[in-house]
Amino acid sequence: METQPDFAWGVGLQLGYTFGRQRIYPGIMYNRTFNDRWGVESIFPANLRVRYNVSEKTLLYTGYRIEGASYNLYADEPPLSQFNDIELRRTDIKALLRLEQEIYDFLWFAVEGGFRQYYRHRAFDVVGSRDELITNTLAGAGYIGIELYAVPPRKLLERSQNR
Repeated sequence: METQPDFAWGVGLQLGYTFGRQRIYPGIMYNRTFNDRWGVESIFPANLRVRYNVSEKTLLYTGYRIEGASYNLYADEPPLSQFNDIELRRTDIKALLRLEQEIYDFLWFAVEGGFRQYYRHRAFDVVGSRDELITNTLAGAGYIGIELYAVPPRKLLERSQNR
């Protein structure tokens, strides 16, 4: 991995559910700030965002994110009760537009919206199986999310940079 104030890259592995099943996935991190306004933040292939710094306290992003998960379901009603464990796996691809705004030194607000395409939603008769029990084709949909989150205060960051 190589880092500079405006550039960082690295190659690694991640254990996760990005594509619906628990596996080890490769990751290529590429973060670069090109000038005072533009930058890229990515861990390919899971996500890529282009950043536009409207000001020091307002950031605008656009890009995509791949999300996945696995859920263990227990059915006690027929016809699914014949299976011990049912696993539902999902993979979504999100195209996004995100605005982040500083409210106070350590408090930020974000609003994100875009389009979510349901790539794969399948149920399997046994956890870890490749035998599909239920398949479906879900249409994509728009989404919006609002967040409030805390970050390290600027004074703390400035102190650590001056050491």
